[in-house]
Amino acid sequence: MTSIRVALLALLVGCGGGSGIKYTLIPVSPAPVVPAEPLAVNCDFEVFKEAPQGEYDKLADLKPVDFGATSTDEFKFAVQAEVCKAGGEIVVGKVNGAGNYISATVYRRHRTVVPAPATGTPPATPPAPTQ
Repeated sequence: MTSIRVALLALLVGCGGGSGIKYTLIPVSPAPVVPAEPLAVNCDFEVFKEAPQGEYDKLADLKPVDFGATSTDEFKFAVQAEVCKAGGEIVVGKVNGAGNYISATVYRRHRTVVPAPATGTPPATPPAPTQ
């Protein structure tokens, strides 16, 4: 009887109560014209059920390693590090009939290319003040 209790306890501890849910980041190809910069590991982002309207850059897809989260809060916690590393601002989660987040897509607001400085002769150095 004791060995059964120990085995059940080990199983519960191993499951981690949902904290062991992990998602793999799969970058998109081709990458956006303006590369995404990683954000702070604890960045804030939004979770949507449908793709955002407007101009957004798709940065990556997320796939669960073993099993998917079953609530929005659990999902957001599980993907936060990967979303922030990708530079994401929005995640669109795909939920199956059982309520599990089975995949997701990471987006950011569209960035335009910043023009490079004009080439040619550098600006003249102003003359030193005279006394």
